[in-house]
Amino acid sequence: MASAWPRPPWWAAVFALALAARLAYLLLVPEPIRFANQYFYLGGALRIAGDAHPLRLIATSDEWRLWGGRWTIAPLYYIFVGGVFRLFGASVLALQVVQCVLGAMSAVAVGMLGREAAGPRGAWAGAAYAVYWPAVEMAPRVLTENLHVPLLVWGLALLSVAARGRSTGRAAAAGFVLGVSALARSVTSSFLPIAGWIVLGPRGEAKRWKPTVALLGAAAAAILPWSARNVIGTGSLAPIESVWAYNILLDNAFQRLPKYREPFFFQSKKPSEAARIAPRFIAQGVVRNPRAVADKLLTNFGKVIRAEGLHMALDVERPAPAWLLLASVLADDVMLLAAFALLGALAVAGPPSAARRTLVAWTVYYVFMIAVVFHVETRYRSALVPVVLAGAAGGLAVLVSGTAPRARMAVGVLLGALAALANGVVYAPAAIRALRAVTAMEGATDALARGDLATAERRAAEAIARDPGAARPWITWGSALARAGRPAEALEAYGRAALVRPGNPMPDVVRPQLLREAGRPEEAEAAVGKAYDAARVDNWLALEEAWSELPPPRGDALRVGADDFGAVRGFFHARGTFRWTWRRAQLRLMPTVPAPAYQVTLVMGSPEPSPFAAPTVTVRPKGGAEARFTLSRAAAPFTVIARPAPGAPVIVEIESPTWTGLGENAEQGVAVESMTLAPARE
Repeated sequence: MASAWPRPPWWAAVFALALAARLAYLLLVPEPIRFANQYFYLGGALRIAGDAHPLRLIATSDEWRLWGGRWTIAPLYYIFVGGVFRLFGASVLALQVVQCVLGAMSAVAVGMLGREAAGPRGAWAGAAYAVYWPAVEMAPRVLTENLHVPLLVWGLALLSVAARGRSTGRAAAAGFVLGVSALARSVTSSFLPIAGWIVLGPRGEAKRWKPTVALLGAAAAAILPWSARNVIGTGSLAPIESVWAYNILLDNAFQRLPKYREPFFFQSKKPSEAARIAPRFIAQGVVRNPRAVADKLLTNFGKVIRAEGLHMALDVERPAPAWLLLASVLADDVMLLAAFALLGALAVAGPPSAARRTLVAWTVYYVFMIAVVFHVETRYRSALVPVVLAGAAGGLAVLVSGTAPRARMAVGVLLGALAALANGVVYAPAAIRALRAVTAMEGATDALARGDLATAERRAAEAIARDPGAARPWITWGSALARAGRPAEALEAYGRAALVRPGNPMPDVVRPQLLREAGRPEEAEAAVGKAYDAARVDNWLALEEAWSELPPPRGDALRVGADDFGAVRGFFHARGTFRWTWRRAQLRLMPTVPAPAYQVTLVMGSPEPSPFAAPTVTVRPKGGAEARFTLSRAAAPFTVIARPAPGAPVIVEIESPTWTGLGENAEQGVAVESMTLAPARE
């Protein structure tokens, strides 16, 4: 009998799981590069990649890493992305694949940390991080965390191994990796003295300082060349970056006086001066407004432990499919809150060990830095969660071992579980209300689809009454009314949603089409500008929401970049008379004249600054044969035949080559100006 296949090593299994999760998200969930923070990094990397002498640019200029006109950001991620672009061209997809690999390597390092804390079974911490949802979502984004976290967790893993084995060589390796990670995010740099303490030998041991000296020396070897470059190449005294000085002032401006608003920081102070005045400035604020200090700490610590999936679903009411909300709750909130409780067990009741020192020291240090010294953003937890998951493995080992003092173990679990308890108190009632409302609203939409308006209105009123402070029931009801051909009632429902959640962009985005369908064209024209204002924050999501919530607009002509919400998806911001496509874009219209087939005319082009003077695009009309067209700089008409099902809209997909340029959206395709329909003669 043939022998069974040997079991793969734990690290290979963790790596494969993490890589598969990240690549699946990248390939199956369409999401372009969005928001300004990603474009800060992308712009700097493009400057590096496009320069004829990139090394000289890096050595002598800070223009590629400036934020706010004068504040420098840690350099390594810019250089990393620029290097990827030099190798593969300005391909965001290539960068995303590389980052997926780095994310998988992070999961292996988390498993290694977990094994240090809990023995062989601690590798499950790596498996948990492999599917931890924010880490999966992070991999395709152009954010420095995609480089900082792999370097950080590998540095911490090496640190734990070095401290356990009292190895000078491994201490040096840990110091160098941690030093390099500080060049990606400088928050690691001030942890280095703590890392030196972790590898310090016990008192009385010969050469107890040797690992510490090796670690700090290797870290200095990683950081000081960049510091020397700053002094010699650009005349800056900042060891890594200067934006920390801006952040420490802004995050601790407790006096709340007009002169401490952003113009003060950007226009009145140089980075060196900001660093010099920071201690006195902060001390004055603490003395004069201690309540602001308390508010800051309460807000920041709340964000550290907040159940982000529930927050987005219930507080922000993020429009998202049910599977995405479920993934956020199960693979983020539940996992993280359980991990906090188990980490508490390790911290309070775990036996002394190098892993325990490493995990607890980084957790306390990092939470102090982001919650007390600076500020917390959701993505900042990316440098905390891997360590918490590894610590959770150690805490679970403490629980099952039965050797820890029960009182200390109970205290540790209780302290760690405070985050879960706090979130449970905050979100449990809201979650129950939301679920009850969803159940009732399903009955309302089903009744409306059957044409039973009286029952539908009664059930909708019940659903809304079950969750009176939420916009989601109103939005769901408004969408159902719109699809049922009742635009006037839908407008009223969306209006009520806007009153409940004034910051929700959905009501403004859908109003133009609903007003037009309700026979109010002048109001519809006036509402278009407000819709574009609402979509400015996240144009991509606004188009996706409108496509999902609205029925296909009725008409035979569509001006892309004008009143097109609900008619297009997969496009970037309007450019007046056109929009740029992404990799794939779709357009749709409900024809006014029934016919078995329609001639669809698309006006498309590839104007400058696109590098493609004659790109070939593939057009796929639903129900018709796909066609390939070669475009030119000037917009021109291209025709295909669509055969939709009776009563169905005409839907056309455009697939195009993409390009990324400085000052432009990442992975833009081609420019589309209009789509028109006419019954086809066959």
